[in-house]
Amino acid sequence: SASGAVGVQIDQDANATSTSIDSEATSASSIVVLDQATTGHVVEIADSDALTTGSIMRLKSNSSSTGTRNLVSITNDNSSATGTTVLNVQQDAANTGLNIDQNGDSYALYVDSESTSQYIAGFFGKHGIYSEQDISGGKAGRFYRNIAEAGSSSLVTMTNEHADNTQPTLDIKQAGAGYGIT
Repeated sequence: SASGAVGVQIDQDANATSTSIDSEATSASSIVVLDQATTGHVVEIADSDALTTGSIMRLKSNSSSTGTRNLVSITNDNSSATGTTVLNVQQDAANTGLNIDQNGDSYALYVDSESTSQYIAGFFGKHGIYSEQDISGGKAGRFYRNIAEAGSSSLVTMTNEHADNTQPTLDIKQAGAGYGIT
C-alpha cells in the first residue's frame, strides 16, 4: 500500500486455518517476498503467547527422493556483511536451546569451516562441553589430524591460565578394568 496501510489483513475468529495455499508448481516457489527493509523484519511472527504444547512454525517433508537437497537454507551471500549472524537462537528458559534428533547413520552436526585464524566452534559458560557415549562400540570423543603439520600447533592443547587456580587441568577416572590412558 502506498498510503502505509496494511496491504492484506486476515481476521480469522474461528478455530480454522486462516490462509491455505494449494500450489501445483513443481519448480517455482509458492511464496516469494521481495522487500526493501533496512531495519525491520521481512517476516515476523509475533505474539504467539498463548502457546502451550503447540509451536510457532512446523516445516515437514515426507519425500522419499534420494536427490541432494536442503530442507531449509539460510545464506548470507555478501562477504562484506561482517556484522551478520546467520542464525541466532535465544533460549531464556532453563531448557535446551537447540535439539537435534539424528536418527539416520550420519553426522548430527557437520561444520566445514575455511577459517584460518579462528576456531570452528566456541563454547562459553560454566561447563564447556559434555559428551556421553550411550551406544556400545563407539567413542565419546575423537581428535584426528592427517596433514603434514609443519607449524607449531599441537593436535590438542589444554591451558589452565589463571595463576590462582588450584584445580587440575586434566582429570581421568577409570572405574573399569581397562587402562585410563593407552
